[in-house]
Amino acid sequence: MKDIEDPRPVVDLVWFHEDYLHLFAESGLDLLAHYTPLGREEEPYEWVSETSIAPWVIYVLGKKEHSTG
Repeated sequence: MKDIEDPRPVVDLVWFHEDYLHLFAESGLDLLAHYTPLGREEEPYEWVSETSIAPWVIYVLGKKEHSTG
């Protein structure tokens, strides 16, 4: 992180998309949508790689519906 005063490294855990899907399923949640927004060149930020690699993922979840059949 380059926009804060504290230069110490941050502990970062890597979770892959499949890890999240497994967690959602185990939690009784359905994935409704997911988004990987990118930074845009015209924004007033000095992006490093965020215009080609999404810096985060947004997951939209819903309660798993049980079938009655």
